[in-house]
Amino acid sequence: MDLRSELLPPPVPQDRLGETCQEIECIAALIALGKSEVADGAIAAFNETTSHSYKPHDFAHYQSWRDLKDFAKEAARPARPHMASITHDELTEIVQRILAGAPESDY
Repeated sequence: MDLRSELLPPPVPQDRLGETCQEIECIAALIALGKSEVADGAIAAFNETTSHSYKPHDFAHYQSWRDLKDFAKEAARPARPHMASITHDELTEIVQRILAGAPESDY
Protein backbone atom coordinates (compact mmCIF):
# COMPACT_ATOMS: atom_id res chain seq x y z
CA MET A 1 0.00 0.00 0.00
CA ASP A 2 1.25 3.48 -0.77
CA LEU A 3 1.04 5.88 2.14
CA ARG A 4 0.10 9.54 1.92
CA SER A 5 3.11 11.83 1.76
CA GLU A 6 2.26 13.25 5.22
CA LEU A 7 2.85 9.77 6.67
CA LEU A 8 6.26 9.32 5.07
CA PRO A 9 9.51 10.80 6.33
CA PRO A 10 10.53 13.87 4.35
CA PRO A 11 13.84 13.58 2.50
CA VAL A 12 16.87 15.31 3.99
CA PRO A 13 19.24 16.95 1.48
CA GLN A 14 22.85 15.74 1.85
CA ASP A 15 24.18 19.24 2.52
CA ARG A 16 21.67 19.73 5.35
CA LEU A 17 22.56 16.32 6.76
CA GLY A 18 26.25 17.26 6.74
CA GLU A 19 25.62 20.60 8.43
CA THR A 20 23.51 18.97 11.10
CA CYS A 21 26.19 16.32 11.74
CA GLN A 22 28.75 19.10 12.25
CA GLU A 23 26.47 20.97 14.65
CA ILE A 24 25.86 17.81 16.70
CA GLU A 25 29.59 17.03 16.90
CA CYS A 26 30.36 20.63 17.90
CA ILE A 27 27.79 20.58 20.70
CA ALA A 28 29.01 17.17 21.89
CA ALA A 29 32.58 18.51 21.98
CA LEU A 30 31.51 21.57 23.99
CA ILE A 31 29.83 19.31 26.54
CA ALA A 32 32.87 17.01 26.71
CA LEU A 33 35.10 20.02 27.34
CA GLY A 34 32.87 21.14 30.22
CA LYS A 35 31.74 24.32 28.46
CA SER A 36 28.17 23.90 29.60
CA GLU A 37 27.07 27.53 29.22
CA VAL A 38 28.29 27.69 25.62
CA ALA A 39 26.80 24.25 24.96
CA ASP A 40 23.45 25.32 26.42
CA GLY A 41 23.35 28.29 24.05
CA ALA A 42 24.29 26.09 21.09
CA ILE A 43 21.62 23.56 22.03
CA ALA A 44 19.00 26.31 22.31
CA ALA A 45 19.94 27.59 18.85
CA PHE A 46 19.94 24.02 17.46
CA ASN A 47 16.48 23.39 18.91
CA GLU A 48 15.22 26.67 17.52
CA THR A 49 16.33 25.84 13.99
CA THR A 50 15.21 22.19 14.11
CA SER A 51 11.94 22.61 16.06
CA HIS A 52 13.00 19.83 18.42
CA SER A 53 13.72 19.88 22.14
CA TYR A 54 17.03 18.10 22.61
CA LYS A 55 18.83 18.20 25.95
CA PRO A 56 22.58 18.08 26.70
CA HIS A 57 22.30 14.35 27.40
CA ASP A 58 21.13 13.76 23.81
CA PHE A 59 24.38 15.20 22.47
CA ALA A 60 26.72 13.83 25.11
CA HIS A 61 25.58 10.24 24.81
CA TYR A 62 24.06 9.82 21.34
CA GLN A 63 26.89 7.48 20.27
CA SER A 64 25.84 4.87 22.82
CA TRP A 65 22.47 4.33 21.19
CA ARG A 66 22.61 5.62 17.62
CA ASP A 67 24.79 6.66 14.77
CA LEU A 68 25.60 10.33 14.06
CA LYS A 69 23.81 10.32 10.70
CA ASP A 70 20.67 8.84 12.26
CA PHE A 71 20.65 11.56 14.91
CA ALA A 72 21.27 14.23 12.28
CA LYS A 73 18.53 12.88 10.02
CA GLU A 74 16.05 12.92 12.88
CA ALA A 75 17.05 16.47 13.83
CA ALA A 76 16.95 17.75 10.25
CA ARG A 77 13.39 16.54 9.78
CA PRO A 78 10.40 18.31 11.24
CA ALA A 79 9.08 16.96 14.51
CA ARG A 80 6.70 14.08 14.02
CA PRO A 81 3.32 15.38 12.91
CA HIS A 82 0.10 14.67 14.74
CA MET A 83 -2.33 13.09 12.32
CA ALA A 84 -5.93 13.92 13.15
CA SER A 85 -7.30 11.30 10.80
CA ILE A 86 -5.67 8.08 9.76
CA THR A 87 -7.36 5.11 8.18
CA HIS A 88 -7.22 1.58 9.50
CA ASP A 89 -5.41 0.50 6.33
CA GLU A 90 -2.78 3.23 6.74
CA LEU A 91 -2.20 2.32 10.36
CA THR A 92 -1.90 -1.35 9.44
CA GLU A 93 0.66 -0.50 6.76
CA ILE A 94 2.69 1.62 9.17
CA VAL A 95 2.76 -1.18 11.76
CA GLN A 96 3.77 -3.72 9.11
CA ARG A 97 6.64 -1.46 8.01
CA ILE A 98 7.83 -1.08 11.58
CA LEU A 99 7.67 -4.82 12.23
CA ALA A 100 9.55 -5.52 9.01
CA GLY A 101 12.28 -3.05 10.00
CA ALA A 102 11.70 -1.02 6.86
CA PRO A 103 14.13 1.82 6.17
CA GLU A 104 12.96 5.03 7.84
CA SER A 105 10.58 3.12 10.12
CA ASP A 106 11.88 5.20 13.03
CA TYR A 107 10.05 8.22 11.60
